[in-house]
Amino acid sequence: GAQLAGSPSEEYPALPGVGPWIGTLDSKELCRCLAFVAHAVSTDDTRYNLQGVDVESESGRLLFVATDGHRLAMTGMPGELAGIGVESKSAIWSRVDALRAALPQSDEVHVFREAGRVCFTSAYGSIYLRETERQYPDFRKVLPKTDSRALRLDRQEWIEKLEALVAMAPERSHSIRFELGASSLSMQTSNPD
Repeated sequence: GAQLAGSPSEEYPALPGVGPWIGTLDSKELCRCLAFVAHAVSTDDTRYNLQGVDVESESGRLLFVATDGHRLAMTGMPGELAGIGVESKSAIWSRVDALRAALPQSDEVHVFREAGRVCFTSAYGSIYLRETERQYPDFRKVLPKTDSRALRLDRQEWIEKLEALVAMAPERSHSIRFELGASSLSMQTSNPD
């Protein structure tokens, strides 16, 4: 018979323990939240504290926040995870793209936490994420405190205008300036080229 080259099973590293259970989340909602903030996670190696999603607990809701210093994305879902939000502590989950890809879209996920790792377990298997203790910036400082202005837009029309501006925006920054008036939204960009 044929022989395969390999290493003895004793040399394979042991799988980490799952740690204590900290909660159960709806997989579909968790995927929605992670997808919503994933684009704003920093990929800049010099901004290590921004390379993940900040997860906080607030009044029976989980809040997911990501920023790269230029963009800020924030969303939430019903749920609580033990130890997150206690004494103003949040968790920063790295590699949420891998978690999103591995989670089933219609199941509940049990969450376990121990020693800098979070384990998400469903009927389909488990995935481990690194959880870091670094300080995430206080994003609340850049949120408006009392701005009560609201504007309803036709979504498709707004997307078409935004796409037209992105095509004209500078390649390096893709910056677009938004100005919210009493009953209007102004968008503009300038390209020195």
